[in-house]
Amino acid sequence: MAQDGLLGPDMSFVHCCDTSDNEFRLVADAGATAMSCPVVDAAVGFGVSPTPRMRAQGLKPCFAADAVSATSGDLFEEARFGLLLDRDATARAVFARGESVDTHEGRMTARQALEAVTSAAARSCWLDAEIGSLTPGKQADVILLQTRDLNLWPVSNLESAVMAGAHGGNVDTVLVAGEVVKRDGRLVGVDLDAIRRDLVEARDRLYEAGDFNDIQPAE
Repeated sequence: MAQDGLLGPDMSFVHCCDTSDNEFRLVADAGATAMSCPVVDAAVGFGVSPTPRMRAQGLKPCFAADAVSATSGDLFEEARFGLLLDRDATARAVFARGESVDTHEGRMTARQALEAVTSAAARSCWLDAEIGSLTPGKQADVILLQTRDLNLWPVSNLESAVMAGAHGGNVDTVLVAGEVVKRDGRLVGVDLDAIRRDLVEARDRLYEAGDFNDIQPAE
């Protein structure tokens, strides 16, 4: 694609577990972007998240969710797992040289992991002029966390605390385009009971159609 002039900033590549370093360099040089789905890739056997190699070739990693029927789709989880895998790969490269990990130089930071599900994610979807950061003129998308929850308290470093421990249960309030869609930990204007009923009906219909039964424990 690069040789034929087809690789450009209008392209974004997903998963990329088997993408070579040279291919990542071509993507970066062309202004294209790349996403990693670390939890999904591990769950379905696609491979290991390649973000250390992405970073080495000048790409800003994006963490994304895919196949939410196999995993939670929680971006807190994707970002945390991706961050840990990246740091593990960085450490193993040091061990391979017969050295010990004495500094954190070169490893992914908590801020980079946070950007991977916010500003970098927006750029990967060509929406960075509209969303992805709290910037004047952009859409007011805001998440407020209950930082007094024990898995976050005390918040000595906000970015590290969020990446190390935050999950969906800590989300108190969500605004999308300035409109409150979650308040006091509860979705606004959403009939959860109806959604639960629809999910059970959909599951039962699919299981019956596929002659499949994997409900444990049995109902």
